[in-house]
Amino acid sequence: MATLTVNADYGLDMRGIDFGWLPYADSYTYGSTIFAAHFSDGTVEEFRGRGFSYDSDGVPTGGTVRSYALFDNGNRVSYVDGVSIAVTSIVDAAETYTTSDDIAVIGRALAGNDVLRGGGIFDYLRGFAGNDTLYGNAGNDTLVGDDGNDTINGGAGKDRIDGGVGSDTASYAGASSGVVASLGNPGGNTQNAYGDIYISIESLAGSSHADRLYGNAATNYLSGDAGNDYLSASGGNDWLHGGSGADQLVGGSGADRFIFKAWGDHSGDSILDFTATQSDRIDMSKIDANQSIAGDQAFSFIGTAAFSGKAGELRFVKTASDTYIYGDVNGDASTDYTIHLDDAVTIWNSYFYL
Repeated sequence: MATLTVNADYGLDMRGIDFGWLPYADSYTYGSTIFAAHFSDGTVEEFRGRGFSYDSDGVPTGGTVRSYALFDNGNRVSYVDGVSIAVTSIVDAAETYTTSDDIAVIGRALAGNDVLRGGGIFDYLRGFAGNDTLYGNAGNDTLVGDDGNDTINGGAGKDRIDGGVGSDTASYAGASSGVVASLGNPGGNTQNAYGDIYISIESLAGSSHADRLYGNAATNYLSGDAGNDYLSASGGNDWLHGGSGADQLVGGSGADRFIFKAWGDHSGDSILDFTATQSDRIDMSKIDANQSIAGDQAFSFIGTAAFSGKAGELRFVKTASDTYIYGDVNGDASTDYTIHLDDAVTIWNSYFYL
């Protein structure tokens, strides 16, 4: 896994990385673990690794690059660590004078599950292959996940968030207040999501505050994180996970899955449109239904019967207009967990993933 970090006082446009300038440096630093090119304008490109060797002209002929840093008059602009690239591939790219070879080298360096963090100005970041995590931070950034299942957090600013191939997520974790974020109508976005543009994004993840997340006609995964969130998935066979807080979940059309992962997090959540005829399901398989014994125990659905004092029981009560699902995880015959359905529904065991 490689990590790329850009100084908060700078921005990085990865399209502008050009090793073709290396032969024109004013001076060089040579060593078995370091090679650096120094330019008269204060720019320094520094490669560190192991086994560096050179020919009689000082051109690197062997060794492996493990990190790269770009300096501006002593200030580190950006730093990449955790890569493993033959130094000769960089020399070859420098000698072709075409940017396509430079991009190919960067793509090989970032072919894993990498973390890229932008600076405080405009950044253009690409994850290339792998399941990457990209942070734009401040500035109006362009963030491209490329191949893999990527998570992209634009931060503040009007960001262009392009997931590329795979199942990709636009995340608003770390936002200072709740966001409105919509894949289908991003013109209504607010806070950190304001002005964001989505390309090939299938999923949204909220902040630790009260968010309103909206999907589109495709299959979406909406995750609210903390806060009292409102999640509405629209069409498609969607997955909705409210996280902690009292959340409201709307699956829309399609066979939707309402996911509950921890009994303490979700008590008080409401499913506003559970529709069994659309094959909607309630997924409680991640919850340990019996905390008195080790392991991950499944719930036992007992219909409308009263709790018997056995840990792991799940029951429901239907009123004239609502349905309540109750869980007992410690065997005291009292409710530890409540899910509200905003309709009168007769619940069957087949409606759950337990």
